[in-house]
Amino acid sequence: MAPVVIPGVIVSYITGPVVLGYMWSYCLYGMLIIQVYLYSEMFPNDSRGIKAFVWVLFILETIYTLLITMAAWNDYGPGWGDVDTLSVYDWSWVPLPALSGILAGMAQSFYIWRISKLTTKRWVPVLIGCVMLAQVTFACYYGIRVSVEGRTFTELFALSPEITSSIENLSKLFLIGSAVCDLSITTTLVVVDAIPTNNRAHQ
Repeated sequence: MAPVVIPGVIVSYITGPVVLGYMWSYCLYGMLIIQVYLYSEMFPNDSRGIKAFVWVLFILETIYTLLITMAAWNDYGPGWGDVDTLSVYDWSWVPLPALSGILAGMAQSFYIWRISKLTTKRWVPVLIGCVMLAQVTFACYYGIRVSVEGRTFTELFALSPEITSSIENLSKLFLIGSAVCDLSITTTLVVVDAIPTNNRAHQ
């Protein structure tokens, strides 16, 4: 079959990153399955709350993987060779931004909880928690805004510059907020872990 050609557009630049994203997502989901199995085997005496948290997170990740599988199938299954499918956000994409933000927030909230147990400086977990809540809020609002304004690139580009700009800014705020939260958690855990146990007790 001859490659699909769209005047002025390099199709592989659109489809290639998406295909790689699907592949990496499946790879990471496989790692998650192994991690959940190892956790169940190695920490059977953990509290019910922690176990419930792990399984809820795993179930939501499974739902996320099912949704991107539907999106991949609709694009590269019945939509194979149809150029129009490249310009449409499938319905399965609609909950992904919000679900992505919620999953990130859940993982970050666990580390925030751990930080609160390792340090007596309460403002640190509170500050990181505020960033986490902000990025979850931006992710959910971004998903709602995109689904309301239209699920095709044509509809999004046809919107007024103010609306298009606000959607792009929401996406940036979600991604930047998530990155800032992750970096803050990592930095805090490294700093706290570097403090000797006897000194930590006196803080």
